[in-house]
Amino acid sequence: MMKLSRDGLLSPPSTSATCGSGEKPTDATIHACRPTKIVKVLEFIGKKEGLQLPFGFAARIAEKSNRSLRRAILAFETCRVQQYPFTSNQAIPPMDWEEYVSEIASDIVKEQSPKRLFQVRGKIYELLINCIPPEIVLKRLLFELLKSSLKSPWKASPKLGRKKCLKTD
Repeated sequence: MMKLSRDGLLSPPSTSATCGSGEKPTDATIHACRPTKIVKVLEFIGKKEGLQLPFGFAARIAEKSNRSLRRAILAFETCRVQQYPFTSNQAIPPMDWEEYVSEIASDIVKEQSPKRLFQVRGKIYELLINCIPPEIVLKRLLFELLKSSLKSPWKASPKLGRKKCLKTD
């Protein structure tokens, strides 16, 4: 049987958690789980909860979770709330904060003005208040902005005069 500590569930995939006894803290590195381990944990949870898992469903969740056990368990729980019994081709929804970051990226691309900057700033602060680490927020925001700029680089570019240009700096 697998024992999961609180630090292991709440930490990002490869992070350093501080463990200590007394006054001398030591660092313990927590590595990301292997997808096979995540599948075993999800199957174990499904068995304990009395849920029937279609073949490959737990593997799809493990793949989508980016080797994060916490994210995989949350996605499994979300899928159960959305639709049970599970189907083999059931969609695995992204995390709420990821959808929110996608919304922020589309706001940035739609309009580049001081008003929009103020709104985006407020949304980013809202994510930070809800304990989403800033590195993860910025990494995801960059990913979403690059994805949208690759789809339509001329629509996403700032307009400086009559010519459309793509600014990369």
